[in-house]
Amino acid sequence: DGAYDSRVIEIVRSHHERMDGTGYPHGLRGHNIPAYVQVVSIVDVYESMTAEKPYESALTPSLALTRLHRRVDRHFSRQLVEHFIRCIGIYPLSSLVRLQNGSLGIVISSQAENRLKPVLLLVKGPKGETLMPRRMLNLAMMEAQGIQGWGIDVIANPDEEQVDVRSILLEEFMLR
Repeated sequence: DGAYDSRVIEIVRSHHERMDGTGYPHGLRGHNIPAYVQVVSIVDVYESMTAEKPYESALTPSLALTRLHRRVDRHFSRQLVEHFIRCIGIYPLSSLVRLQNGSLGIVISSQAENRLKPVLLLVKGPKGETLMPRRMLNLAMMEAQGIQGWGIDVIANPDEEQVDVRSILLEEFMLR
């Protein structure tokens, strides 16, 4: 019948509103912005930060989370931002990570009960060699089997490591 739920219309209209009243179109403040609108606002800003644009490079997921958290209490509810961060985890999807053995992998899956042990797509081996074909590695299963050296050491910078995360993910999952 063409009718939309009033909440959907409100989300579309108000997802640029901010807790401190600096948003638009109405300059709403605090609790005058419904929680469901605030949630979509957080997701929209995170997605915008991590998306490649013609005029701006995408941020890494971890840097985007850091910048999003800096906006807490001004633009966004602390409780909602921290819940969002807990939901996507410390290693968000598409993060590049360096393992204890020097290998590099891209986070492709994460389970709520084990956010510190995601599933990776290995892209470089311990000596920096490009891995072809690439293979998936479930860090939770590796740990459960007692296999050492495959834990995450640090979040890596794709530019410094010369890894084009977006292209690799497209190649592996979209072009098959």
